[in-house]
Amino acid sequence: MWNGNEVPDAQTMHDFVSGMPWANYELQTLDCHVLARGFHPGVRNPGNMSLLVMTSGYLRLENAKWGPLHEFSETFVLVPNRDRLVQRGAAARRPPWLIQSQIFRYVVSHNDTTDLEPRMDVDDMGDA
Repeated sequence: MWNGNEVPDAQTMHDFVSGMPWANYELQTLDCHVLARGFHPGVRNPGNMSLLVMTSGYLRLENAKWGPLHEFSETFVLVPNRDRLVQRGAAARRPPWLIQSQIFRYVVSHNDTTDLEPRMDVDDMGDA
């Protein structure tokens, strides 16, 4: 599902994501909590737990330096890849975590952030 719309297959999702505008994220906060230890019953591994991850920050669309600045928050639940935990088969080489659910939201703010000065990155400093 994507924003309440069913995505029937990987190709449809790929086509949708390919058409999205370029984005630059500046993470301001990150918070993580263990939801459940022993997520996969019977698997003895210290990484066998689900995690709740909450983030917030700023997002610029289309241009990293001058694009409109938006505040965002994102919450997602990570679950361990069972095959990776038990080191079984080709899946043991896959990522250790899978996203079980994800919610991304723009933050509605009464402060207009579109006119904030761009952040100076190391690349912008030149040889000074």
